[in-house]
Amino acid sequence: MTAATSGDRRTVAVVGAGVAGLTAAYILAGTCEVTLYEADERLGGHAHTHDVADPAGTLLAVDTGFIEDITDADIQDGLDAAAAVGDDRIQQQTQGQVDPESWTHGSAEQRQSHFLVGFNQGSVEACQSAS
Repeated sequence: MTAATSGDRRTVAVVGAGVAGLTAAYILAGTCEVTLYEADERLGGHAHTHDVADPAGTLLAVDTGFIEDITDADIQDGLDAAAAVGDDRIQQQTQGQVDPESWTHGSAEQRQSHFLVGFNQGSVEACQSAS
């Protein structure tokens, strides 16, 4: 953001019309002459709403903002979370021992495997039914 004085009001340039830039421009417009610059052909930055038809044909406004490609680090975070809730890890941490006969959801290794099946197939159902 840059500013100069033009008569009684400051002249302000806001660069970037994402949520922050739009907010700044809106707030400053009450007291300043604002020029908003955006390189993209649309405003909104990551906030991006699309009309999507549901199975009945009704259009729904769906915001796809901040949906980005999943990275290797994201997958590792998912694997770490799956392992953390493995029955063996929970039992070891809470009871100091592991009893596989009492498991209700599987070991850390099994939960990681199920996570990967679901992720690779793109289906929660596949993740839940993996064995």
